[in-house]
Amino acid sequence: MAGLATGCIIFIPIALRIGRRPVYLVTSLIMFGAGAWQAETHTVGDMIGMNTIAGIAGAVNEALFQVTVTELFFVHQRGTMNGIYFMMVLVGNYLGPVYGGQVAVTMGWRWACWSATVFTGIVTVLMFFFLEETKYIPAPLNGHDPRVTTSSPTDNEFSKINSTAKTPLPNDSPASVDSMDQQSDTVEIDHSIPMNSYWKRHALLTLDKHESTQKRTFWRDVYEPFQLLATFPAVMFAALQYGWSIAMLAILAVTQSSLYSIPPYNFTAAGVGNMNIPPFIGAILGAIFGGPLVDWSIVQIAKRRGGIYEPETRLWLFLVPGLSMTIGCLMYGLTIAKGMPWIINAVGAGFIGFAIGGGGDMSLTFLQDSHEHASYPNSNRPAMV
Repeated sequence: MAGLATGCIIFIPIALRIGRRPVYLVTSLIMFGAGAWQAETHTVGDMIGMNTIAGIAGAVNEALFQVTVTELFFVHQRGTMNGIYFMMVLVGNYLGPVYGGQVAVTMGWRWACWSATVFTGIVTVLMFFFLEETKYIPAPLNGHDPRVTTSSPTDNEFSKINSTAKTPLPNDSPASVDSMDQQSDTVEIDHSIPMNSYWKRHALLTLDKHESTQKRTFWRDVYEPFQLLATFPAVMFAALQYGWSIAMLAILAVTQSSLYSIPPYNFTAAGVGNMNIPPFIGAILGAIFGGPLVDWSIVQIAKRRGGIYEPETRLWLFLVPGLSMTIGCLMYGLTIAKGMPWIINAVGAGFIGFAIGGGGDMSLTFLQDSHEHASYPNSNRPAMV
């Protein structure tokens, strides 16, 4: 967890300067090496070192994806895309131990690590050939280079405008208003604009030479998110909610492996792994709730408000995962402490999984919508907390 928090501080500022693709590729290679190290670990020092390096590299998975989602998708799509991301992450978190438990029983625990390493290597190769850069640098328009700033006129240079017309402006007819609305709803794509070449879309480096970026120091990108964390309530809210979700994810993993293997449960490694199925089911349902369902609800609310959308409307349904987390923590913690039947623990873990999938999705999407202009520096604060 310490490596995870540290990696957020290191890699996000780098991704803002050289592009997302190289950071994804480098950290994926680091994870590949950490997996091989884990499979051949023999001492406690090996385990600590491997986990630290894996945590630093894995921070990109927890933070940079928010930047990618913001760059690729519209407001009404982000909840769904974040939900899909959470579903994929939770598949690995919860079904990975199920698979690992079966492999550990049949082939030994080292093969469980090697199989994950092989999968990481395959994904890294696919990323190298198919993962495109999402960092966008505006091209010069009409001979104007956006990297060159121009001096703005002072107040004295603006001419004073006096209106002497007494004739009221004509009212638009309903037909003309409908025509304007129809035109505004029509989105035209200029297909004459050529697509970037394969090599440009898959460049290893995408340097931002914008003047404002050049003036920013690397250390400013490091410490500025801490200022935003203490300044904007939406950032603090998302950080606490997402941080608590990650904490509960770790608590479930630790308690299941340490408590289900001893009396009164005495589960085998495969049985301990199977106890991740209930929170996985809950997490999938939570991701669907916090993603597509909430996206649909904000569109309906915006229609009733005449097309006006406010990010806070995403939180109208936040009470559901909030109550689910409370119920799940009490049901899981109290029943496992008293040695009650495992099925009750499993139901509580399912409630926790629902809260992780739904609450994490809703809080991060709320942050993206509230401060889109500052979503890049904000992206590493929730994961760090």
